[in-house]
Amino acid sequence: MPDVTKNLNLFLRGFYAFTKVLVSFTFKIFFRKNTIIGKERLDFEGPSIVVANHPQTLFDPLVVAVRVPRIFFFLANYSIFNTPFRNWFFRTFYCIPVRRRKEDAKTGHLDNNKSLSDASIHLARGGCLFVAPEGASRIERRIRPLKTGAARIAFDAESSNDWNLGLTIFPFGNNFESITRFRKDFVLNVGHHIRVADFKADYENDEKEAIYKLTDAISAQLKSLTITIQDVQDERAFRQIETIFQNENNGLSSEEDYKKRKLLSEKFLKLKEEKPVDFESLKSNALAYKKYLQAWRLSDKAIKECMFTKLQKVSKHGFFFSIGRILKLILTFPISVWGYLNNIFPYHIGKYFASNPKLFIGYRNTAKYLSGLVFVPFFYTLQSFLVGYFWNGWAALIYFLILIPTGLIAWWWKEEYLVFRQKCRLSSIEKKRPEKIEELKNLRESITAILAVLPQ
Repeated sequence: MPDVTKNLNLFLRGFYAFTKVLVSFTFKIFFRKNTIIGKERLDFEGPSIVVANHPQTLFDPLVVAVRVPRIFFFLANYSIFNTPFRNWFFRTFYCIPVRRRKEDAKTGHLDNNKSLSDASIHLARGGCLFVAPEGASRIERRIRPLKTGAARIAFDAESSNDWNLGLTIFPFGNNFESITRFRKDFVLNVGHHIRVADFKADYENDEKEAIYKLTDAISAQLKSLTITIQDVQDERAFRQIETIFQNENNGLSSEEDYKKRKLLSEKFLKLKEEKPVDFESLKSNALAYKKYLQAWRLSDKAIKECMFTKLQKVSKHGFFFSIGRILKLILTFPISVWGYLNNIFPYHIGKYFASNPKLFIGYRNTAKYLSGLVFVPFFYTLQSFLVGYFWNGWAALIYFLILIPTGLIAWWWKEEYLVFRQKCRLSSIEKKRPEKIEELKNLRESITAILAVLPQ
Protein backbone atom coordinates (compact mmCIF):
# COMPACT_ATOMS: atom_id res chain seq x y z
CA MET A 1 0.00 0.00 0.00
CA PRO A 2 1.43 3.43 -0.91
CA ASP A 3 2.36 5.70 1.98
CA VAL A 4 0.02 8.71 2.24
CA THR A 5 2.96 10.92 3.25
CA LYS A 6 4.41 10.49 -0.24
CA ASN A 7 1.52 12.64 -1.43
CA LEU A 8 2.44 15.52 0.87
CA ASN A 9 3.35 18.70 -0.93
CA LEU A 10 6.97 19.42 -1.69
CA PHE A 11 7.31 22.00 1.08
CA LEU A 12 6.11 19.65 3.85
CA ARG A 13 8.32 16.82 2.61
CA GLY A 14 11.28 19.17 2.32
CA PHE A 15 10.68 20.68 5.75
CA TYR A 16 10.55 17.22 7.35
CA ALA A 17 13.76 16.16 5.58
CA PHE A 18 15.57 19.36 6.61
CA THR A 19 14.40 19.04 10.22
CA LYS A 20 15.47 15.40 10.29
CA VAL A 21 19.00 16.25 9.08
CA LEU A 22 19.26 19.13 11.55
CA VAL A 23 18.07 17.07 14.52
CA SER A 24 20.29 14.14 13.56
CA PHE A 25 23.34 16.42 13.42
CA THR A 26 22.58 18.12 16.72
CA PHE A 27 22.05 14.77 18.45
CA LYS A 28 25.61 13.81 17.47
CA ILE A 29 26.71 16.79 19.55
CA PHE A 30 24.18 16.54 22.37
CA PHE A 31 24.82 12.85 23.05
CA ARG A 32 28.32 11.49 23.49
CA LYS A 33 27.43 8.22 21.76
CA ASN A 34 24.32 7.23 19.79
CA THR A 35 23.94 3.45 19.58
CA ILE A 36 21.27 1.44 17.78
CA ILE A 37 20.57 -2.20 18.59
CA GLY A 38 18.52 -4.01 15.96
CA LYS A 39 19.38 -1.56 13.17
CA GLU A 40 18.20 -4.05 10.55
CA ARG A 41 14.62 -3.58 11.81
CA LEU A 42 14.55 0.18 11.16
CA ASP A 43 13.50 -0.07 7.53
CA PHE A 44 9.83 -1.01 7.26
CA GLU A 45 6.90 -0.17 5.01
CA GLY A 46 3.12 -0.20 5.06
CA PRO A 47 0.66 1.03 7.68
CA SER A 48 2.60 1.22 10.94
CA ILE A 49 2.31 2.38 14.53
CA VAL A 50 5.61 3.15 16.23
CA VAL A 51 5.52 2.99 20.04
CA ALA A 52 8.23 3.95 22.53
CA ASN A 53 8.71 4.60 26.23
CA HIS A 54 8.47 8.22 27.32
CA PRO A 55 11.03 9.34 29.96
CA GLN A 56 12.51 12.34 28.14
CA THR A 57 9.65 14.50 26.75
CA LEU A 58 10.54 15.90 23.30
CA PHE A 59 13.54 13.64 22.80
CA ASP A 60 11.53 10.41 22.84
CA PRO A 61 9.78 10.80 19.46
CA LEU A 62 12.72 12.63 17.86
CA VAL A 63 15.40 10.02 18.61
CA VAL A 64 13.19 7.44 16.88
CA ALA A 65 11.99 9.60 13.99
CA VAL A 66 15.51 10.58 12.86
CA ARG A 67 16.46 6.91 12.55
CA VAL A 68 13.48 5.61 10.58
CA PRO A 69 13.45 6.41 6.82
CA ARG A 70 9.78 7.43 6.81
CA ILE A 71 7.69 10.48 7.65
CA PHE A 72 6.01 10.14 11.02
CA PHE A 73 2.77 11.67 12.15
CA PHE A 74 2.52 12.12 15.92
CA LEU A 75 -0.26 11.84 18.47
CA ALA A 76 0.20 15.02 20.50
CA ASN A 77 -1.29 16.42 23.69
CA TYR A 78 -4.48 18.37 22.90
CA SER A 79 -3.34 21.30 25.09
CA ILE A 80 -0.70 22.41 22.57
CA PHE A 81 -3.47 23.05 20.00
CA ASN A 82 -5.07 25.69 22.24
CA THR A 83 -4.74 28.73 19.93
CA PRO A 84 -5.77 29.17 16.29
CA PHE A 85 -2.14 29.48 15.19
CA ARG A 86 -0.96 26.46 17.17
CA ASN A 87 -3.92 24.46 15.96
CA TRP A 88 -3.05 25.27 12.36
CA PHE A 89 0.69 24.77 12.85
CA PHE A 90 0.66 21.41 14.60
CA ARG A 91 -2.09 19.95 12.44
CA THR A 92 -0.17 21.04 9.33
CA PHE A 93 3.15 19.75 10.61
CA TYR A 94 2.41 16.10 11.20
CA CYS A 95 0.44 16.10 14.49
CA ILE A 96 -2.94 14.66 15.49
CA PRO A 97 -4.42 15.99 18.78
CA VAL A 98 -5.41 13.62 21.55
CA ARG A 99 -7.00 14.51 24.87
CA ARG A 100 -5.86 13.29 28.26
CA ARG A 101 -8.34 12.69 31.03
CA LYS A 102 -7.26 15.73 33.05
CA GLU A 103 -8.09 17.97 30.09
CA ASP A 104 -11.71 16.82 30.44
CA ALA A 105 -11.80 16.80 34.24
CA LYS A 106 -14.55 19.43 34.33
CA THR A 107 -16.91 17.49 32.12
CA GLY A 108 -15.89 14.05 33.38
CA HIS A 109 -16.15 12.83 29.79
CA LEU A 110 -13.16 11.92 27.67
CA ASP A 111 -13.97 12.14 23.96
CA ASN A 112 -11.19 11.10 21.61
CA ASN A 113 -13.36 9.65 18.87
CA LYS A 114 -12.31 12.32 16.35
CA SER A 115 -8.62 11.75 17.14
CA LEU A 116 -8.97 7.99 16.84
CA SER A 117 -10.81 8.41 13.56
CA ASP A 118 -8.13 10.74 12.14
CA ALA A 119 -5.40 8.33 13.21
CA SER A 120 -7.21 5.33 11.69
CA ILE A 121 -7.71 7.17 8.38
CA HIS A 122 -4.01 8.06 8.31
CA LEU A 123 -3.07 4.42 8.84
CA ALA A 124 -5.62 3.20 6.29
CA ARG A 125 -3.79 5.36 3.74
CA GLY A 126 -0.52 3.60 4.47
CA GLY A 127 0.87 6.15 6.93
CA CYS A 128 3.16 5.78 9.94
CA LEU A 129 2.02 7.03 13.35
CA PHE A 130 4.13 7.61 16.48
CA VAL A 131 2.43 6.96 19.82
CA ALA A 132 3.86 7.20 23.35
CA PRO A 133 1.47 4.76 25.07
CA GLU A 134 2.54 5.73 28.58
CA GLY A 135 0.84 9.09 28.03
CA ALA A 136 2.61 11.86 29.94
CA SER A 137 6.39 11.87 30.19
CA ARG A 138 7.93 10.99 33.57
CA ILE A 139 11.56 10.73 34.75
CA GLU A 140 11.23 7.11 35.73
CA ARG A 141 13.28 4.13 34.72
CA ARG A 142 10.33 1.89 34.31
CA ILE A 143 7.48 1.21 31.95
CA ARG A 144 4.36 2.64 33.52
CA PRO A 145 0.89 1.13 32.88
CA LEU A 146 0.11 1.86 29.25
CA LYS A 147 -2.91 3.71 27.93
CA THR A 148 -5.03 1.67 25.55
CA GLY A 149 -5.08 4.30 22.80
CA ALA A 150 -2.49 2.62 20.57
CA ALA A 151 -4.36 -0.70 20.68
CA ARG A 152 -7.73 0.99 20.07
CA ILE A 153 -6.37 2.87 17.05
CA ALA A 154 -4.79 -0.32 15.72
CA PHE A 155 -7.97 -2.38 16.00
CA ASP A 156 -10.14 0.42 14.64
CA ALA A 157 -7.95 0.80 11.56
CA GLU A 158 -7.54 -2.93 10.93
CA SER A 159 -11.15 -3.96 11.54
CA SER A 160 -12.44 -1.07 9.40
CA ASN A 161 -10.48 -2.53 6.50
CA ASP A 162 -11.72 -6.12 6.87
CA TRP A 163 -8.41 -7.16 8.52
CA ASN A 164 -6.59 -6.75 5.21
CA LEU A 165 -4.70 -3.57 6.10
CA GLY A 166 -1.55 -5.35 7.25
CA LEU A 167 -1.09 -2.91 10.14
CA THR A 168 2.05 -3.53 12.20
CA ILE A 169 3.22 -2.14 15.53
CA PHE A 170 6.95 -1.44 15.93
CA PRO A 171 8.25 -1.01 19.52
CA PHE A 172 11.34 1.06 20.38
CA GLY A 173 13.20 1.31 23.68
CA ASN A 174 14.74 4.69 24.53
CA ASN A 175 17.63 4.26 26.96
CA PHE A 176 19.19 7.51 28.20
CA GLU A 177 22.28 7.38 30.40
CA SER A 178 21.11 10.63 31.99
CA ILE A 179 17.80 12.47 31.75
CA THR A 180 19.22 15.87 32.70
CA ARG A 181 22.86 16.04 31.57
CA PHE A 182 24.65 16.97 28.34
CA ARG A 183 27.07 14.62 26.50
CA LYS A 184 25.77 11.36 27.92
CA ASP A 185 25.20 8.14 26.00
CA PHE A 186 21.97 7.08 24.33
CA VAL A 187 20.94 3.58 23.20
CA LEU A 188 17.97 2.98 20.89
CA ASN A 189 16.79 -0.63 21.13
CA VAL A 190 14.60 -1.71 18.20
CA GLY A 191 12.12 -4.47 18.94
CA HIS A 192 10.30 -7.06 16.85
CA HIS A 193 7.06 -6.09 15.13
CA ILE A 194 3.59 -7.04 16.34
CA ARG A 195 0.99 -7.90 13.67
CA VAL A 196 -2.40 -6.54 14.66
CA ALA A 197 -4.22 -9.12 12.52
CA ASP A 198 -2.82 -11.84 14.81
CA PHE A 199 -5.31 -10.60 17.41
CA LYS A 200 -8.32 -10.85 15.08
CA ALA A 201 -9.92 -13.83 16.84
CA ASP A 202 -9.48 -12.18 20.25
CA TYR A 203 -11.05 -8.94 19.01
CA GLU A 204 -14.04 -10.66 17.43
CA ASN A 205 -14.58 -12.67 20.60
CA ASP A 206 -14.23 -9.77 23.10
CA GLU A 207 -13.16 -6.31 21.93
CA LYS A 208 -12.29 -4.99 25.37
CA GLU A 209 -10.17 -7.98 26.35
CA ALA A 210 -8.41 -7.92 22.98
CA ILE A 211 -7.46 -4.27 23.53
CA TYR A 212 -5.96 -5.15 26.91
CA LYS A 213 -4.18 -8.16 25.45
CA LEU A 214 -2.56 -6.12 22.68
CA THR A 215 -1.64 -3.38 25.17
CA ASP A 216 0.00 -6.01 27.38
CA ALA A 217 1.95 -7.32 24.39
CA ILE A 218 3.23 -3.79 23.67
CA SER A 219 4.13 -3.31 27.34
CA ALA A 220 6.07 -6.60 27.44
CA GLN A 221 8.06 -5.55 24.37
CA LEU A 222 8.90 -2.12 25.81
CA LYS A 223 10.08 -3.70 29.07
CA SER A 224 12.32 -6.08 27.14
CA LEU A 225 13.85 -3.14 25.23
CA THR A 226 14.70 -1.00 28.26
CA ILE A 227 16.45 -1.26 31.59
CA THR A 228 13.41 -1.31 33.83
CA ILE A 229 13.32 -1.17 37.62
CA GLN A 230 9.75 -0.72 38.80
CA ASP A 231 10.33 0.26 42.46
CA VAL A 232 11.64 3.82 42.97
CA GLN A 233 14.00 3.01 45.87
CA ASP A 234 15.27 -0.10 44.09
CA GLU A 235 15.98 2.07 41.05
CA ARG A 236 17.97 4.61 43.10
CA ALA A 237 20.13 1.81 44.49
CA PHE A 238 20.52 0.20 41.09
CA ARG A 239 21.71 3.50 39.55
CA GLN A 240 24.66 3.49 41.95
CA ILE A 241 25.34 -0.22 41.42
CA GLU A 242 25.21 0.33 37.68
CA THR A 243 27.75 3.17 37.93
CA ILE A 244 30.15 0.95 39.87
CA PHE A 245 29.64 -1.83 37.33
CA GLN A 246 30.46 0.52 34.44
CA ASN A 247 33.58 1.85 36.14
CA GLU A 248 34.70 -1.72 36.74
CA ASN A 249 34.12 -2.63 33.09
CA ASN A 250 35.72 0.16 31.07
CA GLY A 251 36.52 -0.37 27.41
CA LEU A 252 33.25 -1.99 26.36
CA SER A 253 31.46 -0.85 23.24
CA SER A 254 28.19 1.02 23.82
CA GLU A 255 26.17 -1.99 22.70
CA GLU A 256 28.12 -4.41 24.92
CA ASP A 257 27.84 -2.00 27.85
CA TYR A 258 24.06 -1.69 27.43
CA LYS A 259 23.54 -5.46 27.13
CA LYS A 260 25.62 -6.12 30.23
CA ARG A 261 23.74 -3.46 32.20
CA LYS A 262 20.44 -4.91 31.01
CA LEU A 263 21.56 -8.34 32.20
CA LEU A 264 22.72 -6.81 35.47
CA SER A 265 19.25 -5.31 36.05
CA GLU A 266 17.66 -8.72 35.48
CA LYS A 267 20.06 -10.36 37.93
CA PHE A 268 19.39 -7.56 40.41
CA LEU A 269 15.66 -8.26 40.29
CA LYS A 270 16.25 -12.01 40.42
CA LEU A 271 18.29 -11.54 43.59
CA LYS A 272 15.34 -9.66 45.12
CA GLU A 273 13.07 -12.59 44.32
CA GLU A 274 15.37 -15.44 45.34
CA LYS A 275 17.55 -13.98 48.11
CA PRO A 276 15.71 -11.05 49.70
CA VAL A 277 18.17 -10.76 52.62
CA ASP A 278 21.17 -10.43 50.29
CA PHE A 279 19.17 -8.03 48.14
CA GLU A 280 18.36 -5.73 51.06
CA SER A 281 22.02 -5.78 52.10
CA LEU A 282 23.13 -4.85 48.59
CA LYS A 283 20.48 -2.15 48.34
CA SER A 284 21.26 -0.56 51.72
CA ASN A 285 25.01 -0.59 51.00
CA ALA A 286 24.47 1.01 47.60
CA LEU A 287 22.26 3.75 49.06
CA ALA A 288 24.73 4.36 51.91
CA TYR A 289 27.61 4.57 49.43
CA LYS A 290 25.59 7.01 47.30
CA LYS A 291 24.87 9.14 50.38
CA TYR A 292 28.57 9.35 51.21
CA LEU A 293 29.46 10.40 47.68
CA GLN A 294 26.80 13.11 47.66
CA ALA A 295 27.81 14.43 51.09
CA TRP A 296 31.46 14.70 50.08
CA ARG A 297 30.76 15.79 46.49
CA LEU A 298 32.63 12.83 45.04
CA SER A 299 32.04 10.37 42.22
CA ASP A 300 32.62 6.65 41.98
CA LYS A 301 34.95 7.30 39.05
CA ALA A 302 37.28 9.30 41.31
CA ILE A 303 37.03 6.65 44.04
CA LYS A 304 37.83 3.86 41.59
CA GLU A 305 40.75 5.63 39.94
CA CYS A 306 42.32 6.97 43.11
CA MET A 307 41.67 4.43 45.79
CA PHE A 308 41.31 0.95 44.45
CA THR A 309 43.45 0.61 41.38
CA LYS A 310 46.43 2.62 42.63
CA LEU A 311 45.93 2.84 46.39
CA GLN A 312 49.30 1.46 47.46
CA LYS A 313 51.19 3.48 44.89
CA VAL A 314 49.57 6.82 45.61
CA SER A 315 49.73 6.48 49.39
CA LYS A 316 53.55 6.43 49.18
CA HIS A 317 53.73 9.57 47.09
CA GLY A 318 50.98 11.53 48.82
CA PHE A 319 48.90 12.46 45.77
CA PHE A 320 45.93 10.92 44.02
CA PHE A 321 46.28 11.80 40.39
CA SER A 322 48.40 10.78 37.40
CA ILE A 323 50.99 13.05 35.83
CA GLY A 324 49.52 12.24 32.40
CA ARG A 325 46.12 13.63 33.32
CA ILE A 326 47.61 16.81 34.76
CA LEU A 327 49.66 17.34 31.60
CA LYS A 328 46.55 16.89 29.45
CA LEU A 329 44.67 19.44 31.51
CA ILE A 330 47.54 21.93 31.28
CA LEU A 331 48.10 21.47 27.53
CA THR A 332 44.40 21.71 26.64
CA PHE A 333 43.67 24.59 29.01
CA PRO A 334 44.20 27.38 26.40
CA ILE A 335 41.93 25.58 23.88
CA SER A 336 39.25 25.02 26.53
CA VAL A 337 39.33 28.69 27.54
CA TRP A 338 38.96 29.69 23.88
CA GLY A 339 36.09 27.23 23.43
CA TYR A 340 34.34 28.39 26.59
CA LEU A 341 34.62 32.11 25.83
CA ASN A 342 33.37 31.68 22.27
CA ASN A 343 30.42 29.52 23.38
CA ILE A 344 29.62 31.46 26.53
CA PHE A 345 26.43 33.14 25.31
CA PRO A 346 24.51 30.09 23.96
CA TYR A 347 25.83 27.95 26.84
CA HIS A 348 24.64 30.26 29.60
CA ILE A 349 21.33 31.05 27.91
CA GLY A 350 20.56 27.32 27.72
CA LYS A 351 21.70 26.89 31.32
CA TYR A 352 19.42 29.76 32.38
CA PHE A 353 16.33 28.22 30.77
CA ALA A 354 17.12 24.77 32.15
CA SER A 355 17.71 26.06 35.69
CA ASN A 356 14.33 27.80 35.96
CA PRO A 357 12.94 26.55 39.31
CA LYS A 358 9.42 26.52 37.85
CA LEU A 359 10.51 24.14 35.07
CA PHE A 360 9.72 20.47 35.60
CA ILE A 361 13.04 18.58 35.85
CA GLY A 362 12.03 16.31 32.96
CA TYR A 363 12.05 19.32 30.64
CA ARG A 364 15.57 20.51 31.49
CA ASN A 365 17.33 18.67 28.69
CA THR A 366 14.55 19.72 26.32
CA ALA A 367 15.02 23.36 27.38
CA LYS A 368 18.78 23.09 26.82
CA TYR A 369 18.30 21.48 23.45
CA LEU A 370 15.64 23.88 22.12
CA SER A 371 17.53 26.95 23.32
CA GLY A 372 20.62 25.53 21.63
CA LEU A 373 18.73 25.09 18.35
CA VAL A 374 17.85 28.79 18.43
CA PHE A 375 20.79 30.54 20.07
CA VAL A 376 23.77 28.50 18.88
CA PRO A 377 23.15 29.27 15.17
CA PHE A 378 22.31 32.88 16.04
CA PHE A 379 25.48 33.59 18.04
CA TYR A 380 27.73 31.49 15.78
CA THR A 381 26.50 33.46 12.76
CA LEU A 382 26.81 36.82 14.54
CA GLN A 383 30.29 36.08 15.89
CA SER A 384 31.52 34.76 12.53
CA PHE A 385 30.12 37.83 10.79
CA LEU A 386 32.04 40.09 13.19
CA VAL A 387 35.25 38.14 12.58
CA GLY A 388 34.75 38.50 8.84
CA TYR A 389 33.96 42.18 9.21
CA PHE A 390 37.08 42.99 11.21
CA TRP A 391 39.43 40.50 9.47
CA ASN A 392 38.44 38.59 6.32
CA GLY A 393 36.20 35.83 4.99
CA TRP A 394 38.75 33.03 5.39
CA ALA A 395 39.27 33.94 9.04
CA ALA A 396 35.49 33.93 9.55
CA LEU A 397 35.17 30.48 7.93
CA ILE A 398 37.97 28.97 10.01
CA TYR A 399 36.55 30.58 13.15
CA PHE A 400 33.08 29.17 12.41
CA LEU A 401 34.43 25.65 11.80
CA ILE A 402 36.32 25.46 15.10
CA LEU A 403 33.49 26.74 17.29
CA ILE A 404 31.87 23.34 17.92
CA PRO A 405 35.12 21.31 18.37
CA THR A 406 36.62 23.82 20.79
CA GLY A 407 33.31 24.04 22.65
CA LEU A 408 33.32 20.25 23.12
CA ILE A 409 36.94 20.37 24.31
CA ALA A 410 35.90 22.99 26.87
CA TRP A 411 33.14 20.67 28.08
CA TRP A 412 35.56 17.72 28.27
CA TRP A 413 38.07 19.84 30.20
CA LYS A 414 35.43 20.85 32.72
CA GLU A 415 34.44 17.21 33.33
CA GLU A 416 38.07 16.10 33.69
CA TYR A 417 38.83 18.98 36.03
CA LEU A 418 35.90 18.00 38.26
CA VAL A 419 37.37 14.50 38.62
CA PHE A 420 40.76 16.07 39.37
CA ARG A 421 39.23 18.20 42.13
CA GLN A 422 37.47 15.16 43.55
CA LYS A 423 40.82 13.36 43.74
CA CYS A 424 42.34 16.27 45.59
CA ARG A 425 39.38 16.24 47.98
CA LEU A 426 39.91 12.52 48.54
CA SER A 427 43.55 13.17 49.39
CA SER A 428 42.49 15.72 51.96
CA ILE A 429 39.86 13.41 53.48
CA GLU A 430 42.36 10.57 53.72
CA LYS A 431 44.77 12.73 55.68
CA LYS A 432 42.14 14.14 58.03
CA ARG A 433 39.71 11.25 58.36
CA PRO A 434 41.28 7.98 57.14
CA GLU A 435 38.52 5.94 58.80
CA LYS A 436 35.98 7.45 56.37
CA ILE A 437 38.07 6.34 53.41
CA GLU A 438 38.11 2.85 54.90
CA GLU A 439 34.31 2.97 55.23
CA LEU A 440 33.97 3.92 51.58
CA LYS A 441 36.32 1.15 50.56
CA ASN A 442 34.43 -1.45 52.57
CA LEU A 443 31.06 -0.33 51.19
CA ARG A 444 32.28 -0.46 47.62
CA GLU A 445 33.98 -3.83 48.08
CA SER A 446 30.82 -5.27 49.65
CA ILE A 447 28.85 -4.16 46.59
CA THR A 448 31.32 -5.57 44.08
CA ALA A 449 31.50 -8.83 46.07
CA ILE A 450 27.74 -9.35 45.78
CA LEU A 451 27.79 -8.36 42.10
CA ALA A 452 30.32 -11.12 41.46
CA VAL A 453 27.94 -13.80 42.72
CA LEU A 454 24.58 -12.54 41.43
CA PRO A 455 22.19 -15.34 40.28
CA GLN A 456 22.81 -16.47 36.71
